[in-house]
Amino acid sequence: MNSSYTLLRPNIQKAVYHYLLDYHKQSKLSCDTFGDLQLFINTYFEASSTLLGPEDLVSLIPNDQLSTKLNSLQPQDLVFYLQPDTNTNSTLWSIILSHYANISKLGQVMDPLNIKTVDITVTVFKTVWPIFVSNSGSLNSSEMDKWFNVRFNNTIKLITLEQLNITEVITASCLFYQNLVKTLSMHYEDYSASTRQDIYDVFRKYLQTGPKPRCYTDDNNSWMVNNLQVYLTFCSADDLRSFSNEVTLQQFSVDNKTLALVKTLSLKEDLKVYYAQLLTTENPDFPLEDIPQSILCYAIANLNVGHIAGDQAIATLKFLKMCNYSNNSTVDKDALPGLLSSVPEITSQVLTSLGSLAVGLSTSTILQITNGSILLTSMSTLSATTGWSVTQASAIVIKVIQNNYQVTVENLEKLRSLVIGLPSSKINNLTSKDILSLSGNLTFTTYMEQAPVALRQRFVQRVIQASSAQSIFLSVPANLASAIPASNLVATTLNISQINRMKWTRRQAQVFFQTLLIQNTNYSILSSNILQGFTCGAAKNLNEAQFVNLIKSMTGKLVNLESSQLNCLAKRLSMNGAPADFASYPNDVLLYLGPYTKPSVCADYFTLVGKANIDQLAQGSVRRTSLLSSARRCLSISNTGRIAKETLQKLGNLVCDLTAQEILNSDSYILKALKNCSSFTDSQRSGILQKLKAIYGAPSTWTVSSMDQIGSLASSIEGTTLRLIDKIVRRQFFPGFLTAIKIQYKKLFTFVMSQLKVSLRLATRAAPDCEELTTDMIAKQKEYIVVTYTAVQLDTCLSNKTLRDNLETLGSLAFDNDQLKVLKNKLDTVFPTTVPELYLLQMGNIASMYSTKEISQWNITAVDTLAAVLGGASWATNDSKINALVTQYLRSSNVTFDGTALSVLAPYICGINETLIRKIPANELRNSIEPLDLSTCTQGNKDLLYSKMKAAYSSYESSSNAYFQIMRTVLGGAPSQDLVVFAKGLSEMDLTTFTGLNPAEVKKLNAENIKNLIGINFLDINMISRSTVLQAWVSAKTQTEVNKLGLNATGGVRETLPDGFIVISPVTETSGASSLKFTYLLYFFTIGVIFSINNLFL
Repeated sequence: MNSSYTLLRPNIQKAVYHYLLDYHKQSKLSCDTFGDLQLFINTYFEASSTLLGPEDLVSLIPNDQLSTKLNSLQPQDLVFYLQPDTNTNSTLWSIILSHYANISKLGQVMDPLNIKTVDITVTVFKTVWPIFVSNSGSLNSSEMDKWFNVRFNNTIKLITLEQLNITEVITASCLFYQNLVKTLSMHYEDYSASTRQDIYDVFRKYLQTGPKPRCYTDDNNSWMVNNLQVYLTFCSADDLRSFSNEVTLQQFSVDNKTLALVKTLSLKEDLKVYYAQLLTTENPDFPLEDIPQSILCYAIANLNVGHIAGDQAIATLKFLKMCNYSNNSTVDKDALPGLLSSVPEITSQVLTSLGSLAVGLSTSTILQITNGSILLTSMSTLSATTGWSVTQASAIVIKVIQNNYQVTVENLEKLRSLVIGLPSSKINNLTSKDILSLSGNLTFTTYMEQAPVALRQRFVQRVIQASSAQSIFLSVPANLASAIPASNLVATTLNISQINRMKWTRRQAQVFFQTLLIQNTNYSILSSNILQGFTCGAAKNLNEAQFVNLIKSMTGKLVNLESSQLNCLAKRLSMNGAPADFASYPNDVLLYLGPYTKPSVCADYFTLVGKANIDQLAQGSVRRTSLLSSARRCLSISNTGRIAKETLQKLGNLVCDLTAQEILNSDSYILKALKNCSSFTDSQRSGILQKLKAIYGAPSTWTVSSMDQIGSLASSIEGTTLRLIDKIVRRQFFPGFLTAIKIQYKKLFTFVMSQLKVSLRLATRAAPDCEELTTDMIAKQKEYIVVTYTAVQLDTCLSNKTLRDNLETLGSLAFDNDQLKVLKNKLDTVFPTTVPELYLLQMGNIASMYSTKEISQWNITAVDTLAAVLGGASWATNDSKINALVTQYLRSSNVTFDGTALSVLAPYICGINETLIRKIPANELRNSIEPLDLSTCTQGNKDLLYSKMKAAYSSYESSSNAYFQIMRTVLGGAPSQDLVVFAKGLSEMDLTTFTGLNPAEVKKLNAENIKNLIGINFLDINMISRSTVLQAWVSAKTQTEVNKLGLNATGGVRETLPDGFIVISPVTETSGASSLKFTYLLYFFTIGVIFSINNLFL
């Protein structure tokens, strides 16, 4: 039949074919004894085999023999059967290919296939992909490449998450994975955004599984290129950290291929920051031109740019303008001074080109722009720039005023951010109409809020003078209310809606708090700025319900109360027992209520206490210790048991007092919780360090990323451990950290600085050669320079020019006296005659090194200069040099002790001698906006200042509580008769104020006077029993009087006995029983005589 088959008609051919097909189907291929399906077909179908297609081929083979029979086919034979017409069912393709398991032969099938429909294309890919993945381990590099780049070239775009996120992919070889990354990157544009994210998610899962970094060979640092390519776009900083250790990632970051890739990508913001950190840690001197621009915005902060050429500096600055410095706080502005120092000349064109980057110009550089017209020409640019320091702004404004910039309303409004540098005396040149116009300009007053105290006081004083008494609170902008003197706040009635919108200080609010309580009983409408003025004296006349409502109105308003306020408040609330509804009160109040120890409520109570500011209670105080002890019992915390995360969350800020062992026993969450603490004991530091080592490894392996995660707990690390941390890591982490804690956490700052110095002494026993200090280093390292450069090194490695160019920054650093003397000596060379007044504004701590004789040569013509010199240095408040500064200021023409000067001098008033104090006009004290600090004054000066304050405010005495609040800071000079008057009012004096009174005057008070003076605080009087004032009082009083105060002390004055009583002096005990017996006999005999005499008169 085979020889005559072609002679048959087509219908006969088909009939023959179907007969053979049906026969062999029914026989289940029983005739196939060859083990070769194609040989069987050739033998039994002969010429009719040309009609055999996918459908018949599958139907011919029994299901249980599909795999065996199909795999016996050669690739070219299978290809023949897979060339159907377009109507072939794609399912048949799937059946055939899924049973053709030999990956090498399957590839030979894929190569010549001519697929004509989308349906079959999809089916083939879905079928072949899992076979390929499962067998990929047997393929060599060229075979793998052919599969991805030829066979899947047109179909890989069909890939889905379900096909990728399978065990076989996640556990596949690196050869497979890297080819997958390469191919999917080539087809990146073929995928939707969601598919791209899905693909990256699989890549991330792969790289996070197994050894880290996965698929890395030591000789190839292009790891990110090989293993992520364009999908690095989706990678976060945390993801990258999870792929490898940081040291290895640093090596990857400087790889040329990787840098080339990064230049083409738009990375996530956090990855840009982290990548910059990696790169600069690996090589702080990395060439600027080789860094991708998107990374340079962040890398510039840690790159050494102190010695780059001027043209490169300008080019870099032009690029950095695109980093959006003014709005993106992640980009470090400290990078600017170093670059700007390399610019050869600052012209108006340069300033315009710089735009907002001009904020990096040092004050000294601004002053050295001799032609003020350059600044005047660029005013629109400079005034639109934010972030100026007061000294920078002052230099610019003074320069342009010297260049005939007129101080008018219009020009002041144009100053915008520079208004903080306006000399306060210039406010006097404006008319009342001008002043009121400016006070109504929100933009102007927003910038004025940031101005130094002298300028704010002078401006607000002029606003008050231009207003009627009734309209002050409408005329003074709400955000400048803090500059309203207390004398303007004493009134019998106040408009609550006006007062409520304004930003008050606590001291101001305390002055008018009682007035508002008398006027209004709806306390819920009062703002937090007003409620912070709570005093027990002001609330003394409220009934119990009113008092409770007042305190409850503070809940949820973030009212910031001091410990003395909270203490007396809680005592008043607890007079009839601790309130049951403790959850209705502010969390800080709960520190002084309770503790509530009943099992049914204690957990809720301590959860709320844990949210309070624990520093309201002194560390180690009885109450604070008691709170934690009660919390331990309530939450079942044992000395040895593990403390779970849930328990730590309930403890909240109470964790700040856990022992070292408890810290070690705690869940790792403890480290996050401890970051809210302001101080630690030595024992706690030891426990924290052990916990840090357990989580982050040995300190020698810590990276910048590790330190960032450790965060504020770095303040607990001692010098012996700090020295183990890599030098570059310390230099990148600690400058920013020290700046962050310097103002808010002074004790921690001092401790960290001391330990860093210890670490450097341990690391370098002998003073090594030092690196020359540049503007770039000073701007970026700031406080870290203090610990890395000794006085000797500063003398050697700091040039006079660099000192002058960076005077403001160096003057602000916490140098010790030896270091400051070096800086002072260098300045003497820069300014051999005397320091110019505009440079005095920048001196900072260096000013304290000048003698009174040298200060007497300074030219201090403006109160702004006086304020800058006083505020810039860490003066002892009674330093005689303060007197020299004030004397020098008063020598200038047309200056007096006005309200502006007194606002500036208030914290330093004890540094002024009696002669100067007597020159203070009493009426000007009413215009000061700062309370006088008499804490270090001599008693004579306290008395003098009190008398002046009393004279200034004598007309306010009828408003007893307001008058007391105004006078409170000067009561150390109050005579006893005035203290008696205060005791008759509503003072409720806190114990801190009481201990600052004149002991000689307090002696004259009786116990009842003192009780009335301190009010409810009398309950705590034994806490100050050892204070000088109480010991002096006790020594001057009889035991009976002392007992009236409940003091555990012996009176210093003998009691006066009634007639007929005798006093027997104590007998000194001698050795022997007879002497002791005689003493007892004499004692009982005397008692008997007294008893008999009394009976005679009954």
